[in-house]
Amino acid sequence: MYRLNLRHTIMQFIRNNYKTGIGLVLFLYCLLLTVPALSQCYKIESDLVVESMRSDQQLHNLDVDTTQIDSVFNALRHGKLLKSQYAALFLAERGERGAIELIKQKYQQEKEFTRGALQYLKALHMLNASSTETLLISFADSVYQNISTGNAARSDYFVYQELTKMLIEKNNYSQFPRVIEQLKSSNNVENRDILLNLLPTFFKIEELRDEIIETLQFVLQNYSCSDDLFYVVNITCAFPESEKLQEALKKVALEASSQEIRWWALVRLQGTYNDQSLLDLALNNLENTSSSGEIDKYLSIITSEYTPRSLLLIENLKDNSSSNLVREKAEEVYNNYWWLYFEPVGKAFNYSLPQTLDSLHAHTQTVASYSWLGDQGFVKELTNRLENASRHLARGDSANAAKQITNYQDRLQQVYEQNGQNNNPRFVTEDGYKFLFKNAEYILIQLPQHPSNPDNK
Repeated sequence: MYRLNLRHTIMQFIRNNYKTGIGLVLFLYCLLLTVPALSQCYKIESDLVVESMRSDQQLHNLDVDTTQIDSVFNALRHGKLLKSQYAALFLAERGERGAIELIKQKYQQEKEFTRGALQYLKALHMLNASSTETLLISFADSVYQNISTGNAARSDYFVYQELTKMLIEKNNYSQFPRVIEQLKSSNNVENRDILLNLLPTFFKIEELRDEIIETLQFVLQNYSCSDDLFYVVNITCAFPESEKLQEALKKVALEASSQEIRWWALVRLQGTYNDQSLLDLALNNLENTSSSGEIDKYLSIITSEYTPRSLLLIENLKDNSSSNLVREKAEEVYNNYWWLYFEPVGKAFNYSLPQTLDSLHAHTQTVASYSWLGDQGFVKELTNRLENASRHLARGDSANAAKQITNYQDRLQQVYEQNGQNNNPRFVTEDGYKFLFKNAEYILIQLPQHPSNPDNK
């Protein structure tokens, strides 16, 4: 920028004064005056380049003769900042413990220059020097002091992140309360994303889980930055059992300003919220968007349940939605839904075998409420067979469990083939028959003693 302005000034001067000798003399004089300014411009750009060279990979590209250890030690002692840092990292990779004292000296010299000192600490960390943890804590304290007072640059946050990660590798979690404090603070909002990235590094510590969950809940309820919310929505999958997080995600799915974030919140809820509330969230969002892409996403949430309830919801949308576009897309999904519809529920949700049996038991009763099965006596007959299968399976008797499931299928087929004969109140519709029969078949395939299971061949 400086050079462009300077060039413009010089060229304007030449155009106005080139015809006179005085103008030429003045031009040369001005040029001599601008050389220091040009030099300063290049220095500024050079500093920016140096500032940007943060990664170890870039440091390793610097020219140091690594074939001779003596030259590397010499670069560590006398080299300029980046060359010295590269030498320290190279020696650390080689396990040259003789470099420890030299690296410590360099760290003390560069301590005021945050990123420079960080590279030396990385080298000490790689060498597992005895005093490294103490130095890391001390350095983290000084950097955090800047952060807590609101005087830290974004680069200080990156350094603090690296220091915290190195301490965690040493099983030192002393920075955790500080990270939480800053995430709940209203200060330095623009840099909170760096601290959020630290949270997953604490996930493995069982005693910290409750406070992590509380912090994630706080973020979901109070943050407005789309990037921060998007990141937190994605990492909540580490705590699928947390009802607090599920409720917070529901709030995001309903109220977030970004449609993309609402969508991701729904995706995270899927598989943990298999009740009406998840479908209600999808339906609510569906009726409040005019985006074709968003409509496709919310319809996919509804159909992903692979149950009769989903099919009926799609049917209702194609007939009754207030949006022409929703009606058109719902009709398209409805006409092609058979492909998704007969995917077994247990397979779709990766259920265990007992869970799949329980699911079929529940859906047998559910489809009866949709009038896909007729006569409560018939429903009771089918559910009794599934209850017997569950008891046999619990005792490890998969052969008799398979017999009960086969009897369930046989009874379904018998009633289906006799629909409407002799005024029999027992019936099963085509949709009901295909859905229940297919899910029962999936259970049979999963049973360890069933001939259809490839493990028994």
